[in-house]
Amino acid sequence: MIAFVLGAAAPLYEDDFMRWFETGLRLMNAHLACLHTALGPHLPFKTEVVTPWTTMQVIFESGSFSAMTDASSGGTLIALHKARTTSLIEADDWRFQRWSPVAVSGESVRRSLELLHDLLDRPASDRDRGLLRAELLLRAKAAQLDGDYSGALTNAWTAMEGLLGDLLGRYLDENEDRPAGKDASGNTLKFIDGKRRNFFKEAQMTVRHVIELLSLLDVLPFPLYRAARQGASARNAWLHGETSPSPQDAATALTASGELFEMVEGVPLRVA
Repeated sequence: MIAFVLGAAAPLYEDDFMRWFETGLRLMNAHLACLHTALGPHLPFKTEVVTPWTTMQVIFESGSFSAMTDASSGGTLIALHKARTTSLIEADDWRFQRWSPVAVSGESVRRSLELLHDLLDRPASDRDRGLLRAELLLRAKAAQLDGDYSGALTNAWTAMEGLLGDLLGRYLDENEDRPAGKDASGNTLKFIDGKRRNFFKEAQMTVRHVIELLSLLDVLPFPLYRAARQGASARNAWLHGETSPSPQDAATALTASGELFEMVEGVPLRVA
């Protein structure tokens, strides 16, 4: 369905096919993150990230499917053919046999599309940022379930670090017109003027500084402050000391990034 909707927007990318294709992949991964949220912890399918090599191509003029590689042909195309030509009583899908006999409910699908709509219904820059972070959360969860705790931590922390920066930016925006008394000439002073805002841009603050500041300002709840500190320490230990993160490090980072996502993006996207 997402692929067909993208087909209507294809002229926007007619001179840049790869941009169009990568946009489709990100949309699919963001929707999978939404579906994981709608389903909760009990998934009837394996957590995977959509890649160019696992995606079937849609020929929009005819509505037919073609495989990107041999890996996405074979049984998948046969299942699609049988779904179109076999009666509902006799319908069979090899994917159910492979993973689980449990299908995703229509209500879960509707909820996932509501979440995706909330991610998309925003200005372009906010939308693109939200879709990227949603994909990072999905990548973190897929890595976590594969036992790749360094991959889970790195993806979750990448999303978390950006979200923390947005929290600080939001605080500055909300207090930009806050009055701070008057000067000797009777002019109203701004609590956050241009010089103070430029200081934050030019000070090259580390994420530790941001975490501490947000906590002291009561912008970052204390449980999230502790989780962010744990994530920062584990991430630095992995990247600079080659110390593998623990399963708990990965789980804490994934849970915290989902909570921060809801705080900043306004969408309850919790895939943990």
